[in-house]
Parts: sequence; C-alpha cells; structure tokens
Amino acid sequence: MSIFYWVSLQRRIPLFPDASGAFESVMRHSRTHEVAIFVNSVIRRVPGLNGILTSGDLASMCQSSEWTHCTMKHLRKQIRELSRAHGLILNTFKAIDGPILSHIHSICPNFYPIGPIHTHLAVRQEAERLIPLLNYSREENKDCITWLDLQQPKSVLYVNIENHAQFEWDQTRELWHGLVNSGKRFLWVRRAESILEEGRVPPKILKGTKERGCIVDSASNVHVLTHKAIGGFLTCGQWDSIIQGIVEGVPTICCPLSLDQQVNSRFVSKAWKIGLDVEWRWERNIIEKMVRDVMELKDGLIDNANTKKYSGRKSVRKGGSSYARLDQLIDDIRCNASLG
Repeated sequence: MSIFYWVSLQRRIPLFPDASGAFESVMRHSRTHEVAIFVNSVIRRVPGLNGILTSGDLASMCQSSEWTHCTMKHLRKQIRELSRAHGLILNTFKAIDGPILSHIHSICPNFYPIGPIHTHLAVRQEAERLIPLLNYSREENKDCITWLDLQQPKSVLYVNIENHAQFEWDQTRELWHGLVNSGKRFLWVRRAESILEEGRVPPKILKGTKERGCIVDSASNVHVLTHKAIGGFLTCGQWDSIIQGIVEGVPTICCPLSLDQQVNSRFVSKAWKIGLDVEWRWERNIIEKMVRDVMELKDGLIDNANTKKYSGRKSVRKGGSSYARLDQLIDDIRCNASLG
C-alpha cells in the first residue's frame, strides 16, 4: 500500500483504503499482544468475542510462532500507515461489529463502516423509485433458479465453497456424503466434471444427488440467497459471503479453509449465533448433523439470523448508520478533491 500513499501525495488524490477479508481480520486481533504461545489458548482481549477466540483460530501468519512472518510484517506496517490515509472503508455495520469499530476508531479516527456495501444501490433506487442500474438477471443464473423455483420455501441448502483451488478431494467427498446423507435438498456451486474426475463416486451418492440435489458451474450469491427456496447457506467463510447471508437472514454453516475464514466462522457461530462452524472437522457425519440442524432451525438460529438481517437492512436505509457514513464518505471525497 505504500506506493499508493506515495502516488496519493504526489498527485493530491484522496486515498481511502478498503479493509476487508484478511486485513479486517488482522484489525480484529491487533488490539492484543497476547497472541498465545500455546496453539489453542484463549485470546481474551479481542472486542466482541469475550474469550471465545483461540490462537489456533488465527490465520497462520498471525500465530505466535510466525509473528515475524514476512506477510505479517507487511500487514502490521499497513496498519501503522493508516493514519496517513484520508479514511478507511469497511464492509461492515455498527450492529454486528460495534466493539471492533470502536477499537478501529482509536487507530484510524476517519473511518467509514458502510456495509453491507452490496445493498446500498438497490435500497436507494427503491426509495427513489428509480429503474435499477444493475440487475442480477434470471438468465445469468438460469439453471439454478429454474430448479429452485420447483422447490418448497426454505427447503434448500445453498452450498458455495468459493475457493475451489484449496478444496481437496477428501474434503469434497466428505462434504458430498454429508449433504446427501442429511436427506435435505441442496444447490451446490461446483463444476460437476471436476468432482467426477477426482475419484469414483458411490452409486448411492449419485442417486441421492439426482433426487435431492442440483450442481451448477456458477451462481450469484446475491441472487440465489434472496430466493424463497433457500433455507441455509454453506460457505468457507469469506467475509463477502458472510455479510451477504446476514442481509438475507439465512442461517450459515462455515467450513473455513484459510486466512480470516476461521475468525469469521467464530463470529457466525459463537458471537452472533446465526450459524454453525465445522472448524477443521471435515467428516461426513458432522456435516450431515450440521445440515440438519441448520435446515431444521435448531438452537434459535432463525431468530438470531432475522435480528441481524433487519439490523443490516436498517443500517443502509435513510437514518441508518451505514447510510449516514456513505453520505459522509461522498462529501469527504468531494471536499478533498476540491482542495486538491
């Protein structure tokens, strides 16, 4: 990011970094220097987690044994340079990340939590009765939407593990068995040929998939999660996917693979209680049980998910915290541009 600061100064261009994913995760732990010596010791000073985050949940570069990791050094440098930016944009909102935002404010006072970012345009167009500029058309997701239209409300688990490159065949096999054995209907975004190429699939699993499942090459999270047939969401825990699920009030199963995904999963399962966390337990019986628990709405998941949904939508409407911060961001950009 240093090169961007240099260009910003030379050209007098306002600089507003976007903190999300791994960076926001580091911000979440940066308050404490008690990054533990022991692999699973509890970290007690991270705002909003009340001691339920362990050192083993952190990205490997944040582990105590790797505190001098070159990537970690780079990220720590960027955090120190935040004061040189005109502001910091965060894809979150006050109702879910209030304690963390209070801490970030002490590091970078001029910051803009304007999430969920993907909802602003639609909300403002609806309020002003404008024709949408962006439209996630049915044609774009024709195969999966046609299948979803035939399903009962809240009867389908949407499965989208975004980073297929890190998804091993053993994990694919256990996930597939868990999905089929749960007896629930599922929409899985994954190239079918890539699954079949990996190894021999038992006839029972193929039969169960044909009866209750649908596998598609690609789909828009934003479009699919709004469909009335979706009752649950299984994801690796990337932040954009998490916040998309929150806005639609869909209980979530997190299957973290790397980086900030485990921390995000802890927030989903322990802090907000809107879903479940597979952690590192990629076993078919565990996945099967979690799918049933989410789809059968056990442990108050739907009530918690609906609470977060309404708070997220409220934040981007007029009078909401994210609505106000986005307006402030626009005004500040204009002001900085005119001064330049």
